[in-house]
Amino acid sequence: MLMHPIWAGLSVLNLAVSPRLPWAAALEIIFLWILWRFLAGSSGSRGGRAERHALLKWNHLSGEVWAWSALAGGAAMVCMFLVETHSCVVAWGTGNSAAVVPGPLDFAQMTKLTGISFALVTSAVAALVEESAFRGYMQSQLEKRFAAPTTFAIVALTFSAFHLYGRPVHLWLAGIPDWIVISLIFSYLVRVTKSLVPAVICHFVVDAVLFSLDWFDDPLRPLRTIVPGAHASVGTLICGVSALISILAFRSLAKRAARLSAAA
Repeated sequence: MLMHPIWAGLSVLNLAVSPRLPWAAALEIIFLWILWRFLAGSSGSRGGRAERHALLKWNHLSGEVWAWSALAGGAAMVCMFLVETHSCVVAWGTGNSAAVVPGPLDFAQMTKLTGISFALVTSAVAALVEESAFRGYMQSQLEKRFAAPTTFAIVALTFSAFHLYGRPVHLWLAGIPDWIVISLIFSYLVRVTKSLVPAVICHFVVDAVLFSLDWFDDPLRPLRTIVPGAHASVGTLICGVSALISILAFRSLAKRAARLSAAA
């Protein structure tokens, strides 16, 4: 978890010294690569490599499982993205809208190269570090002692508590339901596929999209348009359809993953 404060320190130093050249992003990618090799058991003490590899679950997937993982996880992230950005607002009468909470970095004050680099690296740090810690090492250890529901609940609560870092308490409290649901989705995805990779990719993509919003002037406003006669926003309807697709895809994924596992 030290990667978060390390990246925060490097990014602040980069912006203070040479804001046009994103050298901190390149340096952080190297740190992430070193960390990933250690966690995956590709480096470090030979005696613990097999255990670290098993805990991380950085396993390859068949094409069939990949496809259903992408559909299930992707649809779930579309749904959660709309919830996170408050664009799927059930509106009565004139409706309302909620502002998107800005990220920890003020991308509007950066050059495009620096801003895009920082957004991508920030997303990569969050995806790799958090998924490795919570759905990788932590979930793998808990699964040895508890049933899946208990494991998922402990991971979700811990994942939510972690997000107090760098946030005012009132914003953290408001975000707890979203983090719990997202954690449950990722935990189930990792359990069904027996791989951390789809969760890392989903986590990275949704964070990168959220950070990119800082470059635009409320691009989600059309999603708050009220659908005549429906008393709901366009985003609400998209969110509902995405949730249904995700549920059906997860059911299909679970069946196919179980079948492939039995055949192996």
